[in-house]
Amino acid sequence: MKKLVLALLMLPLAALAVTDVYAFKLSLRVPRVYDNTKSLGYRKYQTQRLEGTLRVKRAEGQEPVVEIAGLKNKTHKVGGFPVTYRVSTDGVLWHVVGSNRTRKFKTASVKFEIDADPSYNVGADEPDNTLLLCLAGSGSASKLSGYASGQLGCGCYAYGHTSPTRLLYDLCTVVDTAAVWGTWTARFKRTECD
Repeated sequence: MKKLVLALLMLPLAALAVTDVYAFKLSLRVPRVYDNTKSLGYRKYQTQRLEGTLRVKRAEGQEPVVEIAGLKNKTHKVGGFPVTYRVSTDGVLWHVVGSNRTRKFKTASVKFEIDADPSYNVGADEPDNTLLLCLAGSGSASKLSGYASGQLGCGCYAYGHTSPTRLLYDLCTVVDTAAVWGTWTARFKRTECD
């Protein structure tokens, strides 16, 4: 009987979902569009700072689920309001490297992809209108950092404007996407149990 009671007491603990919560920051070189409401504007690189919360839901024996919530652009505003993003993630690798001999594995090795749909987007969540990034880096359980690269669509086509972006070797062909790159950090804040 004691073993059954003990097993029942342990069951809720085993079923608990554990989530690590991080303060998440991006510093990106972004191809921002200026004054293009009449298709007479221009696009120029600007460093922009984005901040949000990174949540890593642990899963035994498999990659965790990574979520980014409350991502907000601290540099760029549209209509007087900071740009916010709805974010989905994919391609998660959440590993650690170390030594088989000493059995010490301390250096985190992570990679994940994000699709960040901006609040000003009037079109579909697709490359011409969205921020798409691949992030990779390393560190410890308490602080991760690394590099980001990808692309940002200006969304001009969805607004009915001509994008100030062209193919490199064909200046007659209009495109909405341009390269983005930068750095990111994630600082551990707390562990939550559901």
